[in-house]
Amino acid sequence: MKEPFYNVTFARSYRAPDGTIKDSESFGQADLEALLVVAQQAKLWVTERSER
Repeated sequence: MKEPFYNVTFARSYRAPDGTIKDSESFGQADLEALLVVAQQAKLWVTERSER
């Protein structure tokens, strides 16, 4: 049996000027610290499952 393959992507949601909620894969400077924390958590999650 093949081992699971994990892939991680990042996106953020925002409210556009017309009020609709949109998604983006682009991050500004103010988002980078939070993105770093989430990326570290994702790495830990994948690592823990890959070692099983």
